[in-house]
Amino acid sequence: MLAWLISPTGRLMKTIRDSAQFDGDQQFGVGDETYVCHKVGIINSHGVWFGDNPLDYSLPLFILQLSLIFICTRSISLLLKPFGQPSIVSKILGGIVLGPSFLGRNTEFSSKFFPAKERNLLQTFSAFGFMLCVFLLGVKMDPNMILNSGKKAVTIGVLAVFVPYGLSGFAAFVLDRSLKLDPDVSSMLHYVVTMHSLTAFPNIACFLDELRILNSEIGRLASSSSIVCDACHFSILAVKYFISLAAERSIRTSIGSFFSVCLLFGFIIFGIRPVAMWAIRQTPEGEPVKDIYIFAVMMVLLVCGFMGEVFGLNAFAPSFVLGLVIPDGPPLGAALVEKLDCFVSVLLMPAFYTACGLRMDIFAIQHYKNVAVIQFIVLVAIFGKIIGTILPPLVYRMPVRDAFSLGLIMTTKGIVELALLSYWKSKHVMNEECFAILTITLVLVTVIVSPLVKALYDPSRRFLAYRRRTLMHHRQNEELRMLVCIHKQENIPAILDLITASNPTKASPISLDVLHLVKLVGRSSSLLIPHVPRQKSSRYPSQSERIFNAFGKLEQCYSDQQLIVHCFKGISPYPTMHNDVCSQALERRSTLIIVPFHKQWVKDGRVESCFAFRHLNKNVLDKAPCSVGVLIDRGNSRKFLSKNAEEKSVYRVAVIFFGGADDREAVAYAGRMSQQPKILVTLIRFSSSTTEIVDGTARSKALDTDTLTKFRLNAFRNERMCCQEQVVVDGKGVLSVLRSLHSAYELVIVGRRHGNSRLMSELRKWELEGELGTIGEIFAIADIKGGASVLFESGSKSDLLEEEHQGELVCQLFKELKSGGIFYGDSPFDFATSILFFQVSLAALLTAFLQYILTPLGESAFISQMLAGIVLGPSFIGQDSTFTKTVFPVRSFYISQTVAFFGCMLFMFLVGVKMDLSLVTSSGKKAVAVGLCSLSVPIILSTGLALILQRTVTMEPFLNKSLITIAIFQSSNSFYVTACLLADLKLLNSELGRLALSSSLISGSFSWIGIICFFTVRQSTFAKENSLPWMALCVASLVIFVVYILRPIMLWMISQTARDKSIKEAYIFSIFVMLLVCALFGEYIGQHFMLGPMILGLAVPDGPPLGSALVEKLDSFVSSVLLPTYFVFSGAGTNVFLIQMKSFGIMEMIILCGFFGKVLGAMLPTLFCKMPLVDSLSLGLIMSAQGITDILLWQHGMLLLLIDKQSYSIMILSTVVLTGTITPLVKVLYNPSKRYMSKRRRTIEHALPNAELRVLTCIYNQENTPSIINLLQLSNPSLKSPICFYFVHLIQLSGRSTPLLVPHRPGKRDSVRSQHSDHIINAFQLFERQNNDKVIMNAYTAIAPCATMHDDVCTLALEKRTSMVIVPFHRQWTSNTNDWQELSTCMVRSVNLNVLEKAPCSVGVLVDRGTLSGTISECGETFYDIGMIFIQGPDDREALAYSMRMAENPNVSLTVVRLLDISKSRRNSLDTELDNEMMNKYKIFEASRKRHVYIQEDVENSVEMINVIRSMDIPYDLILVGRRHDMGSPLFMGTEWNDHPELGFIGDMLISSDTNCDVSLLVVQQQSLERHERTAASYVVMEQVCTVDIPRDLGKVWPV
Repeated sequence: MLAWLISPTGRLMKTIRDSAQFDGDQQFGVGDETYVCHKVGIINSHGVWFGDNPLDYSLPLFILQLSLIFICTRSISLLLKPFGQPSIVSKILGGIVLGPSFLGRNTEFSSKFFPAKERNLLQTFSAFGFMLCVFLLGVKMDPNMILNSGKKAVTIGVLAVFVPYGLSGFAAFVLDRSLKLDPDVSSMLHYVVTMHSLTAFPNIACFLDELRILNSEIGRLASSSSIVCDACHFSILAVKYFISLAAERSIRTSIGSFFSVCLLFGFIIFGIRPVAMWAIRQTPEGEPVKDIYIFAVMMVLLVCGFMGEVFGLNAFAPSFVLGLVIPDGPPLGAALVEKLDCFVSVLLMPAFYTACGLRMDIFAIQHYKNVAVIQFIVLVAIFGKIIGTILPPLVYRMPVRDAFSLGLIMTTKGIVELALLSYWKSKHVMNEECFAILTITLVLVTVIVSPLVKALYDPSRRFLAYRRRTLMHHRQNEELRMLVCIHKQENIPAILDLITASNPTKASPISLDVLHLVKLVGRSSSLLIPHVPRQKSSRYPSQSERIFNAFGKLEQCYSDQQLIVHCFKGISPYPTMHNDVCSQALERRSTLIIVPFHKQWVKDGRVESCFAFRHLNKNVLDKAPCSVGVLIDRGNSRKFLSKNAEEKSVYRVAVIFFGGADDREAVAYAGRMSQQPKILVTLIRFSSSTTEIVDGTARSKALDTDTLTKFRLNAFRNERMCCQEQVVVDGKGVLSVLRSLHSAYELVIVGRRHGNSRLMSELRKWELEGELGTIGEIFAIADIKGGASVLFESGSKSDLLEEEHQGELVCQLFKELKSGGIFYGDSPFDFATSILFFQVSLAALLTAFLQYILTPLGESAFISQMLAGIVLGPSFIGQDSTFTKTVFPVRSFYISQTVAFFGCMLFMFLVGVKMDLSLVTSSGKKAVAVGLCSLSVPIILSTGLALILQRTVTMEPFLNKSLITIAIFQSSNSFYVTACLLADLKLLNSELGRLALSSSLISGSFSWIGIICFFTVRQSTFAKENSLPWMALCVASLVIFVVYILRPIMLWMISQTARDKSIKEAYIFSIFVMLLVCALFGEYIGQHFMLGPMILGLAVPDGPPLGSALVEKLDSFVSSVLLPTYFVFSGAGTNVFLIQMKSFGIMEMIILCGFFGKVLGAMLPTLFCKMPLVDSLSLGLIMSAQGITDILLWQHGMLLLLIDKQSYSIMILSTVVLTGTITPLVKVLYNPSKRYMSKRRRTIEHALPNAELRVLTCIYNQENTPSIINLLQLSNPSLKSPICFYFVHLIQLSGRSTPLLVPHRPGKRDSVRSQHSDHIINAFQLFERQNNDKVIMNAYTAIAPCATMHDDVCTLALEKRTSMVIVPFHRQWTSNTNDWQELSTCMVRSVNLNVLEKAPCSVGVLVDRGTLSGTISECGETFYDIGMIFIQGPDDREALAYSMRMAENPNVSLTVVRLLDISKSRRNSLDTELDNEMMNKYKIFEASRKRHVYIQEDVENSVEMINVIRSMDIPYDLILVGRRHDMGSPLFMGTEWNDHPELGFIGDMLISSDTNCDVSLLVVQQQSLERHERTAASYVVMEQVCTVDIPRDLGKVWPV
């Protein structure tokens, strides 16, 4: 029966309540209107075995559409790639191919794959994606470019809008008056004029980026001009909008609209931007942006998008403005782009292009007259655009070719014009024919412009020098202009020494341009910024400032402008970064460019590589307008040219000469160096009597002879120059000579190109890198372990001349999805896009609000998400019919539910990605027992109780049948739920957390396998024939397909990804296709749509590079935006008014029985293993938690009629109550730090003489390794008192749910070691071999969340009975810039503070300032000067005990400075006695060794103490101090506050800029036997009675 209903806005809608009249979703017409019908709440099918066609349901059809879109667009992209077409062409063509112009012409294909009802969903999804895309474009855009644009860019931008607008508008007017045009065509001509007068910055930026000319001269000009064009054009559109609104409605309405829009934009600019700036200030440099900031931005974006729909702007305008106010680049802009860009570009935007293509029907073009008219206007607009663009450049004397290229670039069309066309089409201001013509025109313009620009404009042409810019042609007393490129701070030392060696003098000064090259991240436009020094130095300078400060200090070392430094920062993509280098060299008339080699040798012998730098170097060598030098830094040069170098030391430079232009350039550079008093230059010439060394013309050989003659003449006059001749026969002879040079010189200069002689051909087998040339490769290969740095010279280009309604069928008018706004009389709640934005915004905001309230109570995110759904559901707010019909109308379910469940599908895929199934095989017996018991015990108890209740209690028939199913559901476990709960409780890597993870993985695996089998059997009962074997075979086939076909492909992707390199976007795209295929296959075979994605996720190797990349790119958006929407619909199924008390009581008995069964099942094995009762109970509570995976199973159970809504509602409410109780209860019961509380002394002070010293060292990154090794060497390992040290490499958990603590055994390799810890382990193994029988090393890698990383450290310290834990300070001193640098790892400071608070032994915080290398004597031994400041307390005694151990080393001299409190203040008498006793021990120790010193200074208050410390002469390599002191002492009155509480007051003062102390520092804290709540600087009085924890065997105790 048909029921005709009128919506509140008067629009016709009809609801068919008797769905039996229809076999499925329908489409039909009534008059001129089209209606589409769909079933409410049923979005996924039962499968083909049930008799369903999956394509009759929204979710599988949507998945199939996305699969077709991805495959079609990617195939066209591969076909067009050889023709140089931009990606937008393939994406639009993909939509056209699938639309009515080609495949969609087939009615069967169109009705099956792209029915009208599904186009609503696809268009809404694409509109959502376009909103995000526009937002990201705004984030990448720098609005300051408008203000900073020069006259040329402003003139071009203005003329590029108004000239084509005027010409094409005049042409349209003439044609409309002179020709009898169709009314439809005549009315839309001004839209043609508008569209082709537009030059959108997003289009230009994407086009320039694909052509790799974004940071070229034309690229920068086009970017700036297009922004001016946008400002002009959208100002015109705004004026036209308000005028049309006033004409159609009233002036009052137009004014109201104007002020509403101003209010919205004002809120964004003056409200959101300050908050964004605050968030940036709260993020330290190098640290990632907090997830809460990303979540907040997403919420504001959704709210602004909805408000845009309300005011008639669409969601795109406010989204773009919001993106503009977000500061581009790191940290916030870059983080947003990094987290959203891949998801939007790979998944959402292809759907947008396809939706546009589906609207276009090429066969709608029937009148060639209309085609001619429109094309003529388009050509006039393009002509006007080109004329308006090229006139200003020609006035500014730009080459005609470049000006014409700029004009063509400005005519490019793209996503903005396509969106405008779609909008006009949706508003019916443009008919099908005009839409098709303009879409084809858009594609043709882009297709033609792209190859034309490539042919006309080559940015490297301008780099061809019109004069010789080489060192050979450089006049003797002329200024030398050099350009040096810097990628990171490690490049600085070698560059500084090379500049010093280049001999800047008053007669021949050096003008040095320093260019810091930074990868373009989070913005669209590249930048080249001159550096302006700050008037007041920053306390936390940026990386660029630290680099420029280093060169500024070098400039200050020279007087009379011998060295003039100009600093620049270039931000651009790696593929086009060479344009910045070459442009700068051309404009600054540089003679020599120095670029660092892409490999760098560091102190411990490691080689660090960056392949992006290699590509950059090749491009610079190929296109530079002057000579180029590639510098290999082997890390040795500062020893000779630093300010601390001895006067008699010399810097030996060798020049390898074979012949040719590059070798002559190398000799010229060496000749300049020879004027430096400390440099000795040796020219080594290779010759042969049997073969030609290099080929070349007679002129080239004559130039070689002249160069050698001049050098010999200069060598005769200068004793620091000499010449050697090496006669060789073949390549082996050359190789032998070159091998002998590696230790004889500090710098070797070689030419890059040497022609194609037989000798060089023989040597060419060494050539691997490409940018170094044949001879250069020989010096760079691994088996020549030289200490000499190498500079490879390449001549300039001029020298190249020489080379509720579940199942209800709802029918609604098929109309467009976007609101015209309240000022046009439209309600935004009548349109699908607006409703979707509001529903997602409401769900996310309510979830965030509840989370804010519940977080102090210790509740997890799952509780707030479920409560948000319940509150919005029929149990609370949803009772109000007005609210439900407005916000959650029945007609919106089709789209909203599909989007929500699609997001849930992505979420479950990520759940699988984060899981590590290898834990199943590596779990111990205890974990296996707990896992099996926590599954079997509740099943036995709850099913037994269910059977009893079925026979003894009268209940509803359906409930009676479903009791066993409910018991099974309540007995199941989930690994992901346990992992999320442990993460919220910060127990992931605690002892209990690891056991719970391993146990839940075992119980969860059996649970899911059993339930899948149960669902499969249940599904087969609905089939028309016995299909169980076929269903089982299909599931097995899916598993086999994923494991044996897709997983090997993913492993191949990983093997093709270099270490520390991000995964290719093409691989991410392939994973998306795999995901959609697996989900679609699961739907076809009748399994839950989550099964395929879950299995695929499990097959993805967790962790970097692939697993972590997928999590990083998807997790934030899915968790913060899509998942809350799913919980709304999950909560909407919860209706407390459906619950009957008797049924509630029966089900609660089953639920509680399952709950206590899980607790009991987990406790029994652990109590048997003698785990404490409280810990065992905590484990049982954790194992009994339920979450999202359980809800998914219950929903599928409802679909299979296993449970009803009443049972579902009761289980949801019980889950919220029980899980909400578990979280705070576990927090109260279990504290992982309790086990670290030891009553045994584990300190150096209380260790027996000559006992083994056990130390645990923490490593955050490779830079920590040298200082830790030097400290261990200082600790005096000996045969009598050896050192057993453990080091743990701490890595942030990423891309997996399970933390790892991996021991590394000698001779064995594992994946964790090979990825992260190889270099560190090698360095420590070398240290162990150098101290044979004195040191033994045990290596670990800990992968854990930052919040609980300290648990791994404290657990190792407790289990290994270490006396001290050494942690690096969170800031690292860089000798290159003489400044502090924040460690790039996560929250290092927080980890250090937690270790100091909870460690079961003493702790040392090492502040490395590069002075731990000691002083090398003439006989080659290394001596160390150690200082120790002793004031009072146990921490100072511990520091003194450690110092005395170091002082036993014969090469160590120790100076103890005691600051004695002479005030008569009352102190702990026992503490004073212990201090004096310890000091007496040192005095006796010092008296027996003449190299040690004791100094005592009497002080009375804090001022005197500070003055004494500041006035101290500190010629030490290391200073040891205690961390905590008696804050009641007069010496520490008024010192409660400091910047770094982990260092204590004394340590913080020593590293501050106010103190003249630039040595390394070790801050020691002695083990605290009693823990109280204390501030970071509080003082704890130790117990008087203690037990010393020492090994029973007083000899060496080596760990097993």
